[in-house]
Amino acid sequence: ISDTEEVEPDAEGWLKATTFAQLNYLWDYSIDNDSKTVTLESFKGVDAKSNDIKVEIPREVEGYKVALENLNNETFKDVTHIRVAKGEGQVKVLAKELVRGFENNENLKYVDLEGLDVSEVTDMTMLFSGCSNLRVINLLGWNIKDSAIITGMFYANSNATNEERKL
Repeated sequence: ISDTEEVEPDAEGWLKATTFAQLNYLWDYSIDNDSKTVTLESFKGVDAKSNDIKVEIPREVEGYKVALENLNNETFKDVTHIRVAKGEGQVKVLAKELVRGFENNENLKYVDLEGLDVSEVTDMTMLFSGCSNLRVINLLGWNIKDSAIITGMFYANSNATNEERKL
């Protein structure tokens, strides 16, 4: 798919892709036509008009379900806010280990990852450790019963209050 459509932030500053042309602008991705799945590999980055880069992970694009290759600093370079779009279905995380995924990320302020399927992730050790500016964390609905290791997931991350943590 070669068309590209520039994406402007919505009224709240979120960058959203609902079409493949918009996805081309925001993400590197691959498509599996047999399973009708698009796998988001990395956020391309944009010329931000503000200090905050807010990225919404779509649950589907033009009838294709969405998967996320990984959840880490490489995937979300320079992003300050990450959320999963509201709606039906889940976004499957394909990586089996998320060890130190966002460790020491000073840009990250907000994660609302309700709607991610992390059921096959086996290790989340220190996933958000040292994220000194992370204030809001929503991981509601995460199935981590088979994630044997979650040691230090929020180590050295005391800035979010209990009211802002939804685990």
